[in-house]
Amino acid sequence: MQRLRVTFTPALEPFLAELVTALKSRRPSATGALVAAALARRAVLDPEAALDWLEREDWLARGDLFGMAAAGIVATETLDEALLAQACEALSASPAEPGRGIVATRLWLATLRLGVPPLDLTAVLGDGMEAGLLGGVDEATWTPSVLGLANGFGGGRLPGQPVGLGEAEAGLRAVLLRLVPEPWAVRARASEAAERASALLLADHADGLHPAYDGLAWLVLGEIGA
Repeated sequence: MQRLRVTFTPALEPFLAELVTALKSRRPSATGALVAAALARRAVLDPEAALDWLEREDWLARGDLFGMAAAGIVATETLDEALLAQACEALSASPAEPGRGIVATRLWLATLRLGVPPLDLTAVLGDGMEAGLLGGVDEATWTPSVLGLANGFGGGRLPGQPVGLGEAEAGLRAVLLRLVPEPWAVRARASEAAERASALLLADHADGLHPAYDGLAWLVLGEIGA
């Protein structure tokens, strides 16, 4: 069963710029990660104010992936090598869970930019699906899982979100589908599903249908190079 409705998908950067301005009174970890990721891609109206807002909070004290991601971006923006090292240590000590590879890759890239000892990405990633997608290996092993994620969003080109798939899981699934390596045969199927899911999620947020921002935070964090 799918949900169909008339809607529109906003352009990401202008939408983020307006949203960040509206979120400054909120401080859940997902909000911090979303504001930080929007700042990293320069999709905020006032970068200095956004950074000031982020620096008022000890995101690492949250002990979750979103907090570690926010701390890593703040460290990169402020060239704070000590904070980045702390974020890497916190992530290395954290348990395996969905999204850990996404945050780990962002922190690893940050260590390269700041010239600090790099995060041991291989040890953090382990041998799960995120490691397989980010490493671009074992296509035969992970193709069934990729198809499972894509099929979870339904088929066709009409927007539709399967019943029972929450906002946070939808966002993270879309990110994982985007990570499917270019040479893989399932890449086109994964990309189409990811784009449809991302568009629907943005449309839902533009309509104010989701009170939390976990899925949207994953979408923006998942663009690793930003």
